[in-house]
Amino acid sequence: MAETYRSDAVSTVRRNRIYLFAGAFPYLLAFGFLAFALFSGSIPALIPVPHLLMFGTLGLAVAYRANKDPVYQPGELEISDTEVRHAGRLLARRDELVDGVLVPNLEHPRVQVRKKGFKAPLLFGVKNEQEGHALLRALGFDVTQSVAELRGASDILRWSVAKQLLAILVPVFGLFVPAAMASVALLGPSSPPVTILLVLALVTYVFTMTFSPTKVRIGVDGVVLRWMRRERFVPFSRVKEVRKYQQTRGTKTYVGVELLLRDGGVERIVCGQAGWIKTDVDQILGRIKEAYELHKEMGSESATPNLLARGARTTEAWVTALRGIGAGANTDLRTAPVPAESLLRVVEDASASPALRVGAAVAALAGQPDAKPRIRVAATTTASPKLRIALERVADAPDDEQAIAEAIAEVEAAEAESTVL
Repeated sequence: MAETYRSDAVSTVRRNRIYLFAGAFPYLLAFGFLAFALFSGSIPALIPVPHLLMFGTLGLAVAYRANKDPVYQPGELEISDTEVRHAGRLLARRDELVDGVLVPNLEHPRVQVRKKGFKAPLLFGVKNEQEGHALLRALGFDVTQSVAELRGASDILRWSVAKQLLAILVPVFGLFVPAAMASVALLGPSSPPVTILLVLALVTYVFTMTFSPTKVRIGVDGVVLRWMRRERFVPFSRVKEVRKYQQTRGTKTYVGVELLLRDGGVERIVCGQAGWIKTDVDQILGRIKEAYELHKEMGSESATPNLLARGARTTEAWVTALRGIGAGANTDLRTAPVPAESLLRVVEDASASPALRVGAAVAALAGQPDAKPRIRVAATTTASPKLRIALERVADAPDDEQAIAEAIAEVEAAEAESTVL
């Protein structure tokens, strides 16, 4: 049982309800128009409803994310193995929590802890960044302990203005306008309901393209960026520098985080419009920098990777050879056994290639079955989905050589794809 964490220097942070109400006010107007249309039978009264709903959602989202003039509530924070309490009040059970990050560069740094489902995250105010890291370690969400998932703005904001216009206008004039004209021609006076549905579909499409967030998953080995079922993995082994950037497109200025790659390329994460989302940029930038610095500090054993090299062997033959290395089958008068600790260091080394880390996990379990917990921890701290699945498969089914070989093949394919990109 871990020691209970206690601190009276941590406050809970509540969003200012006045700003939340102001942001959601268009919702009230939308319900007013909807009620009027229902009772009066006036279909045209429904026309402003989609726009008001859109503006209400946008206003509420901006007020929620900006978190202007928050309310700080002091008290003692207590974190046990099962619960998180503040001033004696239960905030959450530990199994409800997903991840947490420090929001640096503020007058009062904050720690944000995400909960499962659509529940609002927990926000804590701390005296300094050291106190914030201590809080994250107590929760098991420090950069050395877990992966963090944050949200940036829509990936469409990375595109040029011309490409954005094409993405919006082509469906409008190529699909929605012809469909509306066809409904009027075919249905005549009965076409307004169909037209309203088409307008709703058009607003939904534009809203989805513009406001669907980019999910940013940050581990010690790299960053996964996912937007509308499109996913790309940027390993830190390809990254030269992490920094904040600002760029003007049209009449708006956007800010975010950019990863400068060793081959001269750039991967950008747009966080939003300048002046509105300062804390979002600091959250993502701070966590990526922490993970990147940790990645640079980590180093693998110099001799071990050479012994684990696959060479020209098939995946199945390599898995068999790895088991032999871990069990000491390669040991003779001139060849010393590979220590299990050396193998586990390769597993935990974010700078090593993904395939090599999986291979080291296979070898480590062959010689030290109780290495499973460290392999699982390595899986939870990696941002690469394929690597995480492969390490979990090694830990959960170490005797299933076919399944492990398939997982390694997927890791190698993903690694080759990221190298090409």
